[in-house]
Amino acid sequence: MEEDVKVPKVFISYSWSSDAHKQWVLELAKRLVAEAGVEVILDRWHLKIGHDRYKFMEESIRQADKVIVICDKTYCEKANNRVGGVGSETIILTPEIYEDTKQDKFIPIAMESSVDNQLLLPDFIKSRLVLPILDKGDFEKQYEDLIHLIWDEPRLTPPKRGSKPDFKSSSERNDDYDIVFDKSNSERIIWLLPRGFLLLKDITYQTHDSWAITVHYFNYNGEWQHSTHYHDSYYRDWDRNMEIQFSKLSIPKADWLWCRAPLNLVRDLRDATTIIDIAKVIQKEQQCDYPVYYYGPQEPIHLPKVPSDYHFYYKNGKLRDILEYLNNKQLKNETDLNELHSNALTIRQRTYIECLKFLGEKNPLFHFVKEVLDEYDKSFSIDDLIIWFDRIENILSSTLSHAYDDWNLKN
Repeated sequence: MEEDVKVPKVFISYSWSSDAHKQWVLELAKRLVAEAGVEVILDRWHLKIGHDRYKFMEESIRQADKVIVICDKTYCEKANNRVGGVGSETIILTPEIYEDTKQDKFIPIAMESSVDNQLLLPDFIKSRLVLPILDKGDFEKQYEDLIHLIWDEPRLTPPKRGSKPDFKSSSERNDDYDIVFDKSNSERIIWLLPRGFLLLKDITYQTHDSWAITVHYFNYNGEWQHSTHYHDSYYRDWDRNMEIQFSKLSIPKADWLWCRAPLNLVRDLRDATTIIDIAKVIQKEQQCDYPVYYYGPQEPIHLPKVPSDYHFYYKNGKLRDILEYLNNKQLKNETDLNELHSNALTIRQRTYIECLKFLGEKNPLFHFVKEVLDEYDKSFSIDDLIIWFDRIENILSSTLSHAYDDWNLKN
């Protein structure tokens, strides 16, 4: 290999589900090193006794050019419930994935499918396209796809770009808005959320039974996260399964509070039995101070100004995510002391980092949080840890409440 070629560094995130699975991952790592010429970071090679497991994972993910996320059923369960080493990695990986603007660092591999033939993926990475390897004994095509992805060598490349069209005139851009989409021949709705927005399409009444309204979630960089849809067969279970739709859209759980109204609107539009004036429907929603906007056919969509309080919720989103994690009943029902201490270290580090980012070191609120974080002791019993988790939850809730009051006074 030529000396000036940069060798990609790959970190493999996986679960120790079984000895056979561990061996398969080990053989894959060996093959990537020996045959594909990449550098692999693997816990069984590089994590030694006495090392800090959380620090190893954090540094490995940060240093890696690519992160292969190998998702079997055990990995998905541990990731969704934030359990063990996989749970710790999930907390580190989730913000990294949201901030991966190029969207090429993380490579999810699905090893299993559900009873309805859906590929099994943890919630934090469900919105990503996935490389399926359902047969561990026969995956040569997928292996070739994998090494192309690692080396950033696409199997297909776009054609050569043509020249710029000769535009005779161009419409002026309103400086108060960012263009999200150009013209479309259909009615559309934009509904703003704290860390992104929903685009509702196919909302105009149609007579055929297969009509479904589609909902797309984008972050405020204009990057698509995921989509779901609503048709008449969802009617009975829509309220009960609302949170499933939030997960399908990859909306952070801490933002679900703002999501029920827009999804109820989706149901109401789909339940129409004739063409309705959707613009008037949206006007009524706006009278309730909802940040929702209607766009007629061929009307260019501009992203409206985000409500001022959403700036506050956007900046503390990761802290609110930690609060949601602390509310997880499974965390406090854990009976394995080692797992609880592992979770405690993860919470302590993430809370410290995010509070420092949001509040700043000189803010008195930061020091109150730090005092509680510093109470942690490696000798804590299970009961001690549960009490400590509750204290962190309380101080974080209080801190965000005070921070909002301070922000409100300044705005």
